Amino acid sequence: MSTTSEHSHAVISPKYYIGVFAALMVLTVLTVYTAKYVDLGKFNFLLAMVIAGAKATLVFAIFMGLYWDKSRFHIVIVLSAFLFFVIFIGITALDIVTRGSIYEDEALNVNTQTKLRVEGYFEDIPKGGDISRDDLFKLKTDEATGQ
Repeated sequence: MSTTSEHSHAVISPKYYIGVFAALMVLTVLTVYTAKYVDLGKFNFLLAMVIAGAKATLVFAIFMGLYWDKSRFHIVIVLSAFLFFVIFIGITALDIVTRGSIYEDEALNVNTQTKLRVEGYFEDIPKGGDISRDDLFKLKTDEATGQ
């Protein structure tokens, strides 16, 4: 039997850990600064995710030792987890991006119904009843043409 181990771990200098710690602190300060003082509109979320991705990459590569890992299995596992994370964040981002237009459409519909009821249209519809979009479109078309 052999006494040597086939599994060897990289011996990492404390300089790496100090350097990664400093980089993580700089990226954390950058995250806080951009959250408070940088307004990119809907792209603030994307900027925060890019900075978080950079910090996660440092942690995976140095603290988890993937930079020195000879086996590609661990890298495939981490990249697969990252892919699923990106998919989930992407779905959430789509919801966030499209949320405003949905609320604007609903507000327009509610405000138009209220205006029409105040002006005397649709007296036969009870207060809880909804006006269809076709009826709203017909009324707006009639108002625009002056009929």
